[in-house]
Amino acid sequence: MSNDKEPSSDELAALPVLSWRWVALAVVLVAALTVVAVWSLLSFVRSGADTAQVATELDALRTALSLTLGAGGAIALWLAARRQRSTELQLRENARIAKAVRAHEAAVAATNEFDATERRVTELYTTAVEQLGSSAAPVRLGGLYALERLAQQHPEHRQTIVNVICAYLRMPFGEERQDLTDQYLQGQEPCVVDKDKSASEELQVRLTAQRILELNLRRSDVDQQPRWTDVSLDLRGATLVNFSLEQCTVNEAKFSNARFVGTATFYEARFSTLTWFFESAFDSPALFQRCMFDGGVVFTRAFFSCVLVMTEATIDEAAFFFGATLGSRADFSRTSFNGDFNFGEVTLSTAHYDDFNLAQGGWDPPHFQFTDTTIPPTDGDSERVPPYGWALTSGEKGLRLLQTDEGEPVPESRVLTQTAKCEHRDE
Repeated sequence: MSNDKEPSSDELAALPVLSWRWVALAVVLVAALTVVAVWSLLSFVRSGADTAQVATELDALRTALSLTLGAGGAIALWLAARRQRSTELQLRENARIAKAVRAHEAAVAATNEFDATERRVTELYTTAVEQLGSSAAPVRLGGLYALERLAQQHPEHRQTIVNVICAYLRMPFGEERQDLTDQYLQGQEPCVVDKDKSASEELQVRLTAQRILELNLRRSDVDQQPRWTDVSLDLRGATLVNFSLEQCTVNEAKFSNARFVGTATFYEARFSTLTWFFESAFDSPALFQRCMFDGGVVFTRAFFSCVLVMTEATIDEAAFFFGATLGSRADFSRTSFNGDFNFGEVTLSTAHYDDFNLAQGGWDPPHFQFTDTTIPPTDGDSERVPPYGWALTSGEKGLRLLQTDEGEPVPESRVLTQTAKCEHRDE
C-alpha cells in the first residue's frame, strides 16, 4: 500500500496491536457460522423428498464447508493485508529516521569543518599580525603577504585584513623614524635620508602594504571588477609614499589628515560613498584624472604643495574645497560637478614654489583652470560657491565658470608668499 503522507512515529505507535483474544474470537465466530450454516441447510434438506435426502445432505455439507473456508480465507487475507501495511509503514519510518540521521551527521560534519577552518584562519591571522610587530623587516613583509593570501581565500575576513593593513600604515612614520625630503625630482622615488638601516627597510614594508591594496582593488580588464570588492579604507592620519589607487574601486575611503609624500595617483579611481581628504597634505602632484566620486568628496582645508589635476572627473554629489590651499595649478577641465560645490576661502600659496617649478616654465603663479567644465543648472536649493575671481554663468549645456578678474592681480589676502623659496639659483 502507498500513501503520499509520511507516517510519524506517533502515528505508528497509535496503531492497535492484534491480540490472541481477537484471534480466538474470530475462530469461534467462524465455527459458529459454520455450525449454523450446516444446521440450516440440513433442516432445509430434510423437509424435501426422502429419495434424495442423502445426496442433498452431502451437498449441504459441502456448501457449509465452503462457506467456512471462505470466511477463514477472508480473515487470513485481512491479517495479511494488515501485516503488509504495518511492514511498509515501518520501512518508511526507518527510511525517514535514516535520512534524518544522515542530515544531522552532515550538519555536524559541516559545523566541525567550519570550526576547524575558523580555528586555522584565526591561527594564521594571529601569526601574521604578530609578524607585523616584528623588528625584522623581512618578517613584517611575510606577515603582509600572509594576510593577503588569507584575504584571497576567505572573503568573509577580507575587510578585517584590510583594516589591519590600514592600521599598519597609520602607525607613526615621521621624523622620529626617518627624514623624507620635501623636494622631489620628476619621476624619481622619494629621497630617504637614513639614520640607520631600519628606516629604509620600513619604507619598503610600507610600499609593499600600499602595493597590496592597489593590486587587489584595481579593476580587472575582463569584468571591470577588483579582486577585493566592497572594501573600505581608513587611512586617516597615515603617511603615504607615492600612493596610488589607479583604476581602483573603493566602497568608502577616509584620508583625512593624511600626508601624501611623493606623487599621489588616483587615475580612474572610483569611490562609492563620500570620500574624505579633510586637512590632507599633498607634498607633490595630486593626480585625480577621470576619477569618479559617486558620493561626493571633501577637500576642506586640504593643502596642495604642487599641482592638483582633476580633469575629466565626475563628482555626483557635493565637492567641498572650502579653506583649501593650492600651491600651483588646480586643473578641473572637462570635470562634471553634478552636485553642490564650495571653493570658498581657497588660498593660493607660493610657499612651495621652488627651483623645479621655475625650471619647468618660469613664473606661473597658482591659478584655477575650468575649461569645458560641466555644471548642471541649479534647482534653487543648491549651494555652489565658485573660487575667488570666478562666477557662474549660463552656457549652452548648463552653467559654466568664468574668471571675472582676469589680468588683475590676486589680492594679497588670497596669496601667501615665501620669496626665499622662489629665488632661482643658477647651478
